[in-house]
Amino acid sequence: MPHITVSMFPGRTEEQKKKIAQALKRTMTGELGFPEEVVSVSIEDLAKEKFVDTVIHRLHKENIVFESSKNIK
Repeated sequence: MPHITVSMFPGRTEEQKKKIAQALKRTMTGELGFPEEVVSVSIEDLAKEKFVDTVIHRLHKENIVFESSKNIK
């Protein structure tokens, strides 16, 4: 079923990561009606210098709902 992957720069605590994962899971269950037990969330910390090569290049532009307007290079 649905899986959400969050890629971001390092620096958040495990507690912060758990809170955002729980919030994303609640949104999926509340907005789309998925049962909570089928939604999974992963969070990956990526160094700034690896972010573009690791994340941006693996995404298909047509699947991006909101695109970052900030150049991170």
